[in-house]
Formats: sequence, structure tokens, C-alpha cells
Amino acid sequence: INRQMMEKFDDILGRYNIELDIATKLFREHKVCPPAYKNYPKVAGAIAWAHSLFLQVKKPIMRFRSMESLLKSDRGELVKGKYIELAKTIDEYVHFHYKTWSAHVAEIAAVNLRVPVLGPPGKVDSAGHFQLPAPPYKVNFSRELVMLIRESKSLDKMGFFVPEAAANVSLQEEKFASYVQQLESMLARYHRVFDSLIPVERIVLGQQLAELQESIRPGFDRLNWNSLHVPTFLVSCNAAIQTFSSRLTQVRKQSASIETILDTITKKEIG
Repeated sequence: INRQMMEKFDDILGRYNIELDIATKLFREHKVCPPAYKNYPKVAGAIAWAHSLFLQVKKPIMRFRSMESLLKSDRGELVKGKYIELAKTIDEYVHFHYKTWSAHVAEIAAVNLRVPVLGPPGKVDSAGHFQLPAPPYKVNFSRELVMLIRESKSLDKMGFFVPEAAANVSLQEEKFASYVQQLESMLARYHRVFDSLIPVERIVLGQQLAELQESIRPGFDRLNWNSLHVPTFLVSCNAAIQTFSSRLTQVRKQSASIETILDTITKKEIG
């Protein structure tokens, strides 16, 4: 009976040894570019993937610990050594990815929060005056900040400490999302009006168009994602767009009236 039991245990260890080899092979093949894991962002996904491999080999070894004689056999010592080596390698991998990420988040946050809320970048002319870029415009919220927020939330749920700079950005996620949505809506209104202008309207409304562009200028220059004045800027821009749109409507009505009068005169002269 003892011999049969030992043969059974040896067979169990043999299968576990194969599982260890498979897990080790998977880790070595994919550690540089791990597969996407449950919609996690890159760093958290790599850590979660590695941790899932570790859990796959940890559960059996925990059960084996209740049978000390099983792990004291030659094969038991072999699989225990393989397990310890893989567990150590994965632990180093996890800590490397976390430390690398956490070492750079403060700089990533600082740099990307300082960029203007609108883009593309404007230019400074030879006289030192800031020049607006040509439309179309876009909201300048960087993908790096989006990923920083996703990584912070995922790593926090996994029990990792999130550095203060990253935590501060993550806590403002709803505010930033609201700003982005409102800025995109404002720009959509701006583009609809601007793109509808014909050359003669740009001339007739030159002063009003310059005032409209002046209202949007701070978004390319002074206002960044740290600014407390984004809401005020949005109100100002939307009011300027509305004022310009009303003036444009008046000009078009006057133009239509003049054309109607001229058409009437022309028909009378022909008649």
C-alpha cells in the first residue's frame, strides 16, 4: 500500500513538474511583451499576468505542504526548487515594473499637466507675439495622463501604493473628464461657425472674428490642466461664439435682403 501511495504521489509530482515547466516557459516567452490581461493598462496588466502565473503554481504547492514527506523525496525537492526559483523571478519582475512606473509618474504628471488645454501648439513670431495656430483645434489632454489614471486605479485595487503625484491626478479624473467634454463641445461650436464662413464674410466680420479668436487664445497659451480658470474660460468662449454667431446671422440676413433688392431691380430693368 505504501508503495502504491508513493507511486501515486510521484505521479502527482510529475504532473506538477510539467505544470511548472509550462508556466516557466510561458513567463520567459512573454515577459518582455505580456499578453493583454483583462483590459488592464500596460504596467498593471503585466503585473497581473505574472501574478496569475504565480497563483497557478502556488495553489498545488500549498496543498503539498500538508504532506511533508511528499516534498522530501528527490522529485519533491526538484519541484520545490523549481517553484521557489519561478516565484522569486516573478516577484522580481513585479517589483521591477512597479518601481519603474512609480519612479516616473511624478515627472509624467508634472509635464502633462502643464501643457495648454487646447492644441495644436501656437507659435511666437519674430516680434515675440504669440500667434494662434490655424484651425482645426483639439483638446490637448494627453494620452499619458489617461494611462497614468488607469494605471493608478488598477494598481491601487491590486494593493500597490500609488505615489502622491499619481494619486492627485487620479482624484481629479471626473473634473478632467468634464473639462474635456465641455472643451470639445465648445470647439465643435467654434468649428461649425468658423468653417461656415465664406471669404467675403471673413472680410466684413474681420474685427468680430479677431475678437472671437482672442477669446479662445488663452486655451493655447496661459491655461493648462492645473489652472483654476478653465470654467471661466469656457463661459467666455461660449459667450463669444454666441455673440459672433448672432452677428453672422445679422450679416447674412442683410446680405440676403440686399440680394433680393438687387434681383428685383434687375428684373425690372430687364422687364
